[in-house]
Amino acid sequence: MKTLRIFIASSDELKSTRQSIVEHVAKKNRMIESGGVCIQVDIWEYMSSAIPPSGRAQDEYSKLLINDDIIAVLIKNKVGMYTREEFETALELREKNGKPEICIYALPPEKEEPSLGEFIKDLRPSGKYKLDYFPVKVNNDDELWNSISVELDKLIAECKPETQPQNNGSFTYIERQINTGGGDYTENNFK
Repeated sequence: MKTLRIFIASSDELKSTRQSIVEHVAKKNRMIESGGVCIQVDIWEYMSSAIPPSGRAQDEYSKLLINDDIIAVLIKNKVGMYTREEFETALELREKNGKPEICIYALPPEKEEPSLGEFIKDLRPSGKYKLDYFPVKVNNDDELWNSISVELDKLIAECKPETQPQNNGSFTYIERQINTGGGDYTENNFK
């Protein structure tokens, strides 16, 4: 089973949004479970509450990014220093290893703090990161999930090998795995 990992980076103001994504991923996992792929969500709330050897919990959260396939950076009213650090770690890893994919989603701000404008400015060619990128604007958690789900679907498609029907003379042989809930079995059909 191939595990795709998604890291959710956001400030504490988006805790309920992070939890909503976790719930959506659980539903998606149930839908794709027979396809040989599952999705794991990495969020800081799932980490140990013990003091790490470095004494800095954020170091442990950032280590998760090494194995993640995608990071979703969620912003609304502000970009906290840890969210920014996770984004910067993801940029460094992508430059070295080619992953994770990095997506930034902006929910409508209610009371914009200076850190939000500074971060968006830093995404421009003249900014700190020398990118030419604008965050994807989403209006609510449902639109956010739809956008994240599209990115996950792309990664899922890359994990699945394309299977071609085998042609046996005048018949086409098709084999597929079926999950019955009580175990998998292989169905063989001739067309």
